[in-house]
Amino acid sequence: MNLLRTSTPMVPPKISATDLILSLQKKIEEVLKPLIPTGASVALFDFPDHPNVGDSAIWLGEKAFLKSLGVKIVYSCSAVTYSKAILSNKLRDGIILISGGGNLGDLWPKIQEFRERVVLDFPNNKIVQLPQSIFFKGKGNLLRAKRVFNSHPNLILVLRDQQSLNFARNEFSNSSFLCPDMAFALGSLNRDQCAKGGMARLLRSDLEASGANLAESNGSIEKFDWVKDRSNFSFRVNKWVLNVLSEFPKRLSFLQGFRESVHDRLAFNRLSRGISDLRDREIIITDRLHGHILSLLLGVPNIVMDNSYGKVRSFFETWTKDCAIAFWANSPEEAHRICEERL
Repeated sequence: MNLLRTSTPMVPPKISATDLILSLQKKIEEVLKPLIPTGASVALFDFPDHPNVGDSAIWLGEKAFLKSLGVKIVYSCSAVTYSKAILSNKLRDGIILISGGGNLGDLWPKIQEFRERVVLDFPNNKIVQLPQSIFFKGKGNLLRAKRVFNSHPNLILVLRDQQSLNFARNEFSNSSFLCPDMAFALGSLNRDQCAKGGMARLLRSDLEASGANLAESNGSIEKFDWVKDRSNFSFRVNKWVLNVLSEFPKRLSFLQGFRESVHDRLAFNRLSRGISDLRDREIIITDRLHGHILSLLLGVPNIVMDNSYGKVRSFFETWTKDCAIAFWANSPEEAHRICEERL
């Protein structure tokens, strides 16, 4: 008698958002703690002074993680307020940290130019590029970045998805590591217990938009994007103060600690706006990576689509595909179908 039986392949069980967040926080610590020693003096570069909620979430996650390490931030700046002379005086032999995100490449050229300038300005300091996604569309821009990056003896690239890690290891000679997005360092966020119901679409309307939109028949579903600041009195005051400090960076350099607190208040204002957009939904459809990440931190079910060059799909496949409240859709129609099923 043939006792062999066919069996159905085991499907790995889905994990809760809470367990996923804890595991990714642990991974962040495993990767970055050896690179940034406890008690080190560091400079944190590229404050995101723009409306994109995701970059503010990254900035605040980085600040929370650095605080947990007990490192001293002696200088922070945006591309506008950067001063080589002030940094040299304050940092000495400390570590330069460049904020993470999705702007390593030539899609957002001004940020990349700033990054390359810093690498060239400080050849003798250790520089750690915090978790980034990479995308170059122009060969000349990539060749310039290779010359700059490869010339630095102690530049470390930390990438937040497998596609970017593979690219970095193929194109650059610098040490490179895989690490989740730093917004996960914020941990689980509070969510209203009573959702107002229904679905909403957080869809990109900038350079990274894939061009996908739900059909006109679904036009009743609320649609928005994170491209404008939601101004209130506190935001306007802090923005005005930052503009004044940015106008005279050298003359007002003694106010560095105050400027750092203004950075954090502006970032918190923007993050709060993003949280208020998501926290009371039953389900979110999004092609923004941080629409996906903040939904996970809030415990909001979310359906994820790709951006223009594949970074969202790569991040999803690298870290979050096994989460019980995250669902992938290859098209707006598929996203809407999943949404209807979940509701």
